[in-house]
Amino acid sequence: MKLESLLYALLNFAANPLKSWGEPTSGDLVNGQVAHIAIEPADRNSARLSSGTYTRQQLAAFRLQCAEIERTGQGVACFSGDPHHLPGCVPMIKCSKCTKLFRSMDTGAEVKCYDCTLSDFCPELTGRHISASWCKTRQSENPQYAYGWYMEARGDIGFRNEMCYQWHNRNSAGNLCHQDLLVRRNAAEEIYELVFRTLVQASERCYAATFDVKESTVKFTVRNATSLSNPKYTAEVAVDKVDPLVIALMVAMMPEWMLYEHSPKHSDVSGYPKYPEVVQV
Repeated sequence: MKLESLLYALLNFAANPLKSWGEPTSGDLVNGQVAHIAIEPADRNSARLSSGTYTRQQLAAFRLQCAEIERTGQGVACFSGDPHHLPGCVPMIKCSKCTKLFRSMDTGAEVKCYDCTLSDFCPELTGRHISASWCKTRQSENPQYAYGWYMEARGDIGFRNEMCYQWHNRNSAGNLCHQDLLVRRNAAEEIYELVFRTLVQASERCYAATFDVKESTVKFTVRNATSLSNPKYTAEVAVDKVDPLVIALMVAMMPEWMLYEHSPKHSDVSGYPKYPEVVQV
């Protein structure tokens, strides 16, 4: 396989991993989870105070906690009780934002409920976190035709716009090899860089090919490593100096059905960049 053809297969995979792996066993690759600003205890306390969602006893206990912290310099003050289930002695009013009824000690016209106040303090972010996993197994009387492939995808949309897919075969005598693909996109969600890494644990080597999709260039690195994330000793190798057997190894370690589904023969690659550096395997 040419290095250029490998790039096309990886681009096809990055565009639609479900084509070869199917729907995730767990998680969500499409919608992900909406990200929020982290909610701290102080944010919850401020929301309780601003919305008036407390009883006189809860407010007095909270002030005592604050006074003790002022005196000792230790501890954390927190309101007790549930702001959504206050006793009947607390007046019922309407939220000025969502208009739902809630109980509050503050009966002003502009008071918001606890949830609306907290969402103002810690709003939703425009980005999403993505996390999904796959499991593809096949049992066979002949071990040669049995497999147990697993893949995980983690990344985000709207922040760094990166997604990392990592897969391995558990039939390979205790995870002797791992591969992953780091996909980097711009704000328009166009892929501008791919980093394809293959870890060969037996030789403690990690081979990485970095494709600059926009500039149509490729960089190849080799490093001593026992994991894909281990940065120990890295050496860059000119593409024309790379042993074709290394490229062949990287391709051979991919699931054959994954390589088949995303190969250029089965996809439209007319819009993909052309690479002058071609390594024939």
